[in-house]
Amino acid sequence: MAKFSPLVYRKFHNISYAQENWLLGDHWTGRRGSYQAVIEAKSKSADKKKLAKFITGNSNDWTLLGGNNKVALGEKINVSPLLAKFETKLREKIASICQQEQLNSSFQPLTTKFTKDDGTVVEDALIGSVEVSTKGESAGINRFFTKKTQGSIDCIRAVKLIYAKAVLEIIGKDAFDGVGFTEDIQPDEFAGLKKQPMSNMLNGDRGWIRNYPDYLAKYEGGAWQAENVIRINNDLYWGFGDPPPKSETGWKNRLREIYNQSLKPEERRNEPVPGFDGEIIFIDVAYVAEVVFSYNITDK
Repeated sequence: MAKFSPLVYRKFHNISYAQENWLLGDHWTGRRGSYQAVIEAKSKSADKKKLAKFITGNSNDWTLLGGNNKVALGEKINVSPLLAKFETKLREKIASICQQEQLNSSFQPLTTKFTKDDGTVVEDALIGSVEVSTKGESAGINRFFTKKTQGSIDCIRAVKLIYAKAVLEIIGKDAFDGVGFTEDIQPDEFAGLKKQPMSNMLNGDRGWIRNYPDYLAKYEGGAWQAENVIRINNDLYWGFGDPPPKSETGWKNRLREIYNQSLKPEERRNEPVPGFDGEIIFIDVAYVAEVVFSYNITDK
């Protein structure tokens, strides 16, 4: 097995590294609890506890791999169970962040305003960027999860922030900043599951519930042309800017109510809004786990 330098890692983060104890083969792939991820021990000092710590953040998760803690030189280990555990932790963390309403920012459609460290206001700035926080990417993310209301964002930025915060809390700020993560955790080419009913969403998944197609023609600015939601429980979805969480029907009714609220009685509509667009989106767990693992075994 050849020594591995993840092209994704270098492409997105431009970091070179030297690995210790482990060799990676093909890129890790998969989703929804089903993963393909194999590594090979290149040192007699390699053990599964450290391996688990590097992937899930908890050395006790090594028991998911079975067998003994110590591994033999050249032994190949299927780490897919650790990726599935990492996914579970992410889903639980995302749901918890939503349920506790930890994101503290005001709602502003289709624009983003932030206050930089020097007190100046920046419009349409990248959340979590050094431009916003001179203390690093993790500091830029964390400032939206304090008691002080930070800036104004729209619903798509809100769900991205929550995903980034979940990853940050599990892997820690050193790895988050070291890898170079920002608000946009996953690579652009990672597609969601398409043509799905909303009932197929798992906790932590996000989706888009659409209003009537002519909403933008009636309301300039498009604040409620749709709502980006995150599932937090069975038929219960969190959405930024309009608490509390609602069922699928509840969100569709709410979007119709918002559509009708400024119209004359004869202009109001009663038929259901188009609703869920059929695409279920989640974090690319295999990509994040592989990049974080590569960072954790790198000489710093």
